[in-house]
Amino acid sequence: MADPPENPKFDRKSGNRYTPELPPSEGDFWDLGDEGEKTPAPITPEPRPDRSEKKDTGSSPEIDQEGHKADKDLEPEEVSRSKSSRKNGDEKKPPPSSPQSLSEAASDLAGGISKSEKMAIGGVGAGLLLIVIWALSLFFSNVNTESPEARVNFPVEGQFATMEATKTYWRDPKDSDLGVRKEAHLIPAAKLTLDPASKSGALRILFMDDSEHIVGDTITVAISNGKFANGSSEIEVYATEGFTDEGDHAAYLTEQIGKWHLVVKEGPDQNSPGRDFNDLFRLTISNTRH
Repeated sequence: MADPPENPKFDRKSGNRYTPELPPSEGDFWDLGDEGEKTPAPITPEPRPDRSEKKDTGSSPEIDQEGHKADKDLEPEEVSRSKSSRKNGDEKKPPPSSPQSLSEAASDLAGGISKSEKMAIGGVGAGLLLIVIWALSLFFSNVNTESPEARVNFPVEGQFATMEATKTYWRDPKDSDLGVRKEAHLIPAAKLTLDPASKSGALRILFMDDSEHIVGDTITVAISNGKFANGSSEIEVYATEGFTDEGDHAAYLTEQIGKWHLVVKEGPDQNSPGRDFNDLFRLTISNTRH
């Protein structure tokens, strides 16, 4: 009996299937090998990104004013080198140049001015100086520096009193002054000196403004044998009203407002009526301030 035809797809001796030779492209796909099927290499999964790591925002590192990176964007070694380079850089900075002195600047400026310009500037300066001198002379010519007391010839003798001297002035109110208005900033005052030859009687004293109005209260003092009630031949009297602003006294000095006056009358007694008092003298209040 004849042997059955061999199966071209099975090898009885090896027990393996018969694989015909194929071109390289086909053999790569069908070749299972004589030594058994090869186990394919396991696929290694790609590592997952670590969510704990900070994402790169794409922002550039911080740069300071001198062109250096901020220390937080550097490694520790780079931080130390950066600080060292900054320190060395600060030490190498040259000191700022000192400004040009005023004398050098003035000489440079004068060197750039022509002779004619210098003459013109000098002429303008001289003109300004003359104007200032004229203004000062006009101001001081309006200030009455003459002592008003000189207009009265002391001693002045009356029926009851003889006044040896009187001095007027302006002064600030004192805490001890009686009856002075709170708004008064400067008040007129006078110092009266009796002659020892004075008799007994009374003096009535008034302060009057430039409108001939009585300023403040009328003052009446008794005299006896050349003495006032305080036992002295000298007494100070003052007005209970005056200038309410410092500028008023400046206007008084330059005669922008009229002069104030001290009026002294004499009478037989302190309690005598006003018609019994007669004028002893009238004196302009001085510009002097005490």
